[in-house]
Amino acid sequence: MQISNGPDTQKKINQNSTNFIDKILTLLYGLVMPLLTDAQRAIKQRLVAACERVRELRTEQKTLASAYERYNLLQRELKQQEKRIDKLAGLIGPNLFLAAELEDNSGLIIDTVETHTTIDQLRNELSLWEAMVEYLAYAEEARIQDVQTFLEGFKITASREAIESALKRHPETFKARKRGGTKFISLKKGIE
Repeated sequence: MQISNGPDTQKKINQNSTNFIDKILTLLYGLVMPLLTDAQRAIKQRLVAACERVRELRTEQKTLASAYERYNLLQRELKQQEKRIDKLAGLIGPNLFLAAELEDNSGLIIDTVETHTTIDQLRNELSLWEAMVEYLAYAEEARIQDVQTFLEGFKITASREAIESALKRHPETFKARKRGGTKFISLKKGIE
């Protein structure tokens, strides 16, 4: 039997080849497309899940926002109080600090004070004006010689000129006024 290679035969072979390829593609499409649509569906579901999680997170953030803000305020105040403790410890010096620890039957000073430096170092880091603030927070108003006497009680020597200089360098902290020819100094309102 002889097969002719004419145009009709070629057409029939092309048609059969096209039909065969179409059948294979149809079979593959049936296998691949469900995977693709499943993937699309899964991605849409993940999108919805991510959106739900964002909604949950935002809701929780709103719930915790005031607590977080309170935490930040407490953290700032804690740092301020720790700095104040360092100033006070530096002001009273090592001997009075040790005496305060021994007199404190509650153990509060030992439990609270976390000095990473010695009391002598805290004393050296203490500025004259900071020591003056601590005294004036207690005395409210004093003469310069009263400040000097107070500081001498803690074995801190400060000349009148040094105190006057501290007053001039920190006008936002101190105010001075004369009464009867005597100069009195005090803290400005809101400074403690």
